Amino acid sequence: MDNVLPSLSFVLLVIMLFQPAVSPTVEFNINHLLDAASERFWFAVVFSVLLGFTLSSLNTFFIKTFEGYILLHRLPSLRRAQIKRFRYLRRKHQRIEKSINRFDEAANLTSDEKQKWLSLLYKEDRTPEEQQEYERLSKMVERKQQKLEMLLDQEYRLASHLDSYFPHHEGYILPTRFGNILRAAETYPSTRYGIDAVPVWPRLIYVIPLKYYEMIEHSWNQLSFLVNCAVLSGLFTLLSLIILGWTRLIKPDLTQNYLIAFGVSLTATFIFYRAAQLLVMTYGNMIRSAYDLFRSQLLVQLNQKLPDDLDEERDTWTTISDFFNRVSPVRPVNFIYDYRELTKKQPEPREIKFTLQRAPGRAARKSKAARISHHRGD
Repeated sequence: MDNVLPSLSFVLLVIMLFQPAVSPTVEFNINHLLDAASERFWFAVVFSVLLGFTLSSLNTFFIKTFEGYILLHRLPSLRRAQIKRFRYLRRKHQRIEKSINRFDEAANLTSDEKQKWLSLLYKEDRTPEEQQEYERLSKMVERKQQKLEMLLDQEYRLASHLDSYFPHHEGYILPTRFGNILRAAETYPSTRYGIDAVPVWPRLIYVIPLKYYEMIEHSWNQLSFLVNCAVLSGLFTLLSLIILGWTRLIKPDLTQNYLIAFGVSLTATFIFYRAAQLLVMTYGNMIRSAYDLFRSQLLVQLNQKLPDDLDEERDTWTTISDFFNRVSPVRPVNFIYDYRELTKKQPEPREIKFTLQRAPGRAARKSKAARISHHRGD
C-alpha cells in the first residue's frame, strides 16, 4: 500500500492532465485500444500495481541515490559544499570551546577588585560600605556568568547539530544532507562504543524486542513512502516540462496549464524531499537508541563478559567488529568466550528434610532453640 498509493495517484494525474496535450492520432489509437471507461480504469489500476512493485524493488536504489552513493557522487561540487558547511560549523564550535576554557568569571575585574571580591565573598559580617561594594562587584561577576551560560548553551546546541547532521570525520561526508544524517547515525555506535554498525546491525536486530523493532520498521516504511513520493513528483515534473515544450509548438493555448502543473509538481518534489529529511532524522535516532539499549543483550548472546566501564566496552566491541570483518589467516582475531553462564549447567539442589522435636518439661521450654535434626535425602 505504501508504494501502490503514490503510483495510483501518479497514473491518474498523468491520464487526466496529459491526455488533452496528446495529438489526435495518438489519442485515437489509445481510444481504439481502451474504448470503454472500465477498461481505462483497469488499465490505471494494473499499471499502478506494476509501478508500485517497481518502486518497492527500486526503493533501496532511490534511497542510496538520495544519500549520494549513486549518481550524485559524480557531482563533486555537492560534496564540497557539505564539507565546507561542516568545516565552518566545526571551526565555530572550536572557537566557542576555547572561549569557555579560558573563561574567568572575574576577568572584567582588576586584580585589586578581584582580590577584594574574593575576600568579601567569604566574609560573614560585612559593614554597610563593604556590602555595597560587594554587591557592585557581584553584579559585574554575574554579567560574566550570564555570558558563560550563553556560551555553554551555544556549545551544546552546535555540538548536537554536528552530531546529528554530520559524521564525526570529514572523510565520511556524503554529497547530500539526507545522506549525512544517515551516515551520522551509522557512525554513532563507532564513536560511542567502538561498534562497527555494518556487520553488527544484522545481529543486533535479533535481540531487539519485537515492539521496538516494529517501531523501527514503521519509521522505515514511512521514509520509503516519502522517498517514493519525491521520486514520482520529480518524474511528474520532468514530464510536465516535456509536455510544456510540446504544447508550445502544437497547442499554445494549453501552455499556461502545464506551466502551472510544472510549478506545482516541482514544489511538491521539494516538500516531499524536505519531509524525508525530517523523517530520516527520526529513523536515525531510533537506530542510535537501539545500540544504546540492546547492545548488552547482544554481548550476552555472543558469550561475552559484560564490561565494567566504557573503555573496556570499546575494547570488547573493537575486537568483535574485527572478528566479523577480518577473514585473513595471516592476522586472525583472538575471539575469546568469556561469558559462560548461559551454557554452564547449574547443580541440582539437595533435598533436605527438617523435623522439629520439642522435649517435654520446663527446662526444654526455656531453651533458646529447639533441637533440629537434619536428615539428608538420597
